[in-house]
Amino acid sequence: MPKLNILTLEQTRAAITPPKELPFRWIVYHVKELFMAFLPKIEINNSSKIQIDFGSKSEDDWEGDCVLGVTNIFIEDFDFEEFYKLDKRSQEHMILNIIVNTLCEISQRQGEDIEKVNIIKETANKVIESNFDLTVHIKRLSKKSPNKLYSVNVYKCLNASCGEAWRCDIENIKSGVVTQKWMTRVPNFLDRRDWFKKVKITDKEYIVYEPFSKVAFQTNLEN
Repeated sequence: MPKLNILTLEQTRAAITPPKELPFRWIVYHVKELFMAFLPKIEINNSSKIQIDFGSKSEDDWEGDCVLGVTNIFIEDFDFEEFYKLDKRSQEHMILNIIVNTLCEISQRQGEDIEKVNIIKETANKVIESNFDLTVHIKRLSKKSPNKLYSVNVYKCLNASCGEAWRCDIENIKSGVVTQKWMTRVPNFLDRRDWFKKVKITDKEYIVYEPFSKVAFQTNLEN
């Protein structure tokens, strides 16, 4: 059975948000990514992707339950005005609760499953325990230079201030000095799991290629 792999939160085309505020998608991005980072690989309703849309649904909006592996559900009564008045932590808790309630409701459409509900709720507790801030070590992108003088460790950072930003820490093994360099813009709100694909490291350079073999990130290890 397909496991849930992608969770997206979007506002509908008909939704009206306060002017001069950050886009809704940016504000909520790290919350849903934190949830997915802690969520075990489980089947929710045979969908590999679930999208939660916030705001009024128009005639062109599609709502469906596991159609071609995708589920789309709407939160039509979401109050954007009140949401934007909240402080960041209250916003985070509100969105996390909506994620939990929505996924639980979707999962129970096929019949009551207490174990699945408990997993969803336990995942939310882990997000809260993390203080809505997580740094994940990306082992497949972390390498040592052939001459053993440098060690490069890559991390994915998820929090309110950076959204999803990727960072590499370059350690001079001899001196112990660590230099941190961002691999993405900060803040950033894109899923880069499949973007940083292939690594090449020499005695002087660390290079990461994207799926089409173009350089996505490059840095001199000696600087």
